Amino acid sequence: GRRGDPPFYFIDYVGSTSTRPVLFNEVIVEAPEDSQLGIDVINGKPERAEDKIEKGNRVVRYTWDNPPIVADEPLSPSQTELTPLVVGSTFRSWDDFRKWYQTAIEGMTNPDDQVKQLAADLTKGKKTEKEKLNALFNYVADDIRYVNYTSGEFWLPNRPQQLLARRQGDCDDKAILLIALLKAIGVEASPVLVQTRYTAMPSVLMGTKAAVPFFDHGIAYLPGKNGAPGTWLDATSPQSRIGPLPSILIS
Repeated sequence: GRRGDPPFYFIDYVGSTSTRPVLFNEVIVEAPEDSQLGIDVINGKPERAEDKIEKGNRVVRYTWDNPPIVADEPLSPSQTELTPLVVGSTFRSWDDFRKWYQTAIEGMTNPDDQVKQLAADLTKGKKTEKEKLNALFNYVADDIRYVNYTSGEFWLPNRPQQLLARRQGDCDDKAILLIALLKAIGVEASPVLVQTRYTAMPSVLMGTKAAVPFFDHGIAYLPGKNGAPGTWLDATSPQSRIGPLPSILIS
C-alpha cells in the first residue's frame, strides 16, 4: 500500500513437462472481499471453476483433472507460452497499473535547478531540437555508468539527483534522468516499462482480468509531431543510440 512497495502478483503454472508430469492440478486463491485480487487464466480454461464469498473472503478455485503435459524440448518456448497459466495481481487492468505507476513516480522527472543547469550546459550552442536531443541522450548513455541499483523506494527508479551524484544508475534510472533533462528544454517524453526477449513471457502480459507487471527493462518514449511516428530512447549503455531498438527488446 505504500508508494514504493512492489506490486503484488503471482504466476502459477498449470500442467507440466513430460520429464516431470503432473496428473492433477488445483489452484486456490483466497483474498479479503474488500481487497480482491485480479485473477485470470491464460492459454486455456480450467475443467472446473468455483468463485464464492466465504467468511468475508473471496475464494476462487480452479481445477484440472487432466492437466496438459508438453514435451521437454531444450529450445522450446517458456512453459508460460505452452500450458495454461493462472495469474493474479493487485491490479485488475493495465489502466490500474498505469495510474499507480504514474502516481508513484510523480515529480521525479520535474527538473530542479541542477538538472536545468546541466541541460543548459549540454545543449549550449545546439540550435535544433534534434541536436539538443542527441546531446542529452549521448550524455546519459555515455557519461552515466550503468549499474543495477535498487532504489530506496524499492520497485521505483532512483531520482535524477541520485544519478548525478553517483554518475551511475540502471536502465529505468537513466530513462527518468533523460526525461527530466528533456523536460528542462521543453521536450516532453514518457517512461516505458519493457518485457524483453530475455524474459520471454509475452503471454503474461495478455491477461484481461489481471495486470502482472513482469518487466525487466525501462526506456523512454518521445512522441512524434504532426502525426509522425514517435522515437524510442534507450540510453542504457554506450552501445545504445537513437534509432533502432536494441535486439534484446524485440521479442
